[in-house]
Amino acid sequence: MEKKKRRFNAVDAIIIVLVLAAAAVAGYVLLSEKEEVVPDNEKVKIDYVLMVGEMRSIYADNVKVGDPVYDQDTEKYIGKVVQVSSAVSKRTGTNRQTGEQVVTDLQNRRDLYVTVEADAEHTDNMYIVSGINVVVGAVINFMTPDLIQPSNVVSVEQVAG
Repeated sequence: MEKKKRRFNAVDAIIIVLVLAAAAVAGYVLLSEKEEVVPDNEKVKIDYVLMVGEMRSIYADNVKVGDPVYDQDTEKYIGKVVQVSSAVSKRTGTNRQTGEQVVTDLQNRRDLYVTVEADAEHTDNMYIVSGINVVVGAVINFMTPDLIQPSNVVSVEQVAG
């Protein structure tokens, strides 16, 4: 009896491609450099920016660099002010006659930006300062010696040191 010669077919090509792909993925995973990840619950220094929108202008100068910052709800210390800036508040509307979008300055209103430096605990893609979750979009009712205001966290970044 004669043995039939086995011919190379599409199934053999798919099997070879799958084996090579699996080897490539395994090699990439084993040989790629690992990113330096901050372990959970490690203390890090962060700067986060609190924004108070449409605040009365007469109060915009009540926050000073160096002021301690507390959470109004818990009365816990949540950092110190390292930078303060403000800008004229604006509102966007529509001109009823032309249908065009219009940006209007609000008289006697300012948007206040307060940069706060704090020691935070890093967990699950967020930072926790004295039990307060500090993530972009969070609302923090903050207190300084001369101002109590609700604010939104608009940025958070880890800083060296």
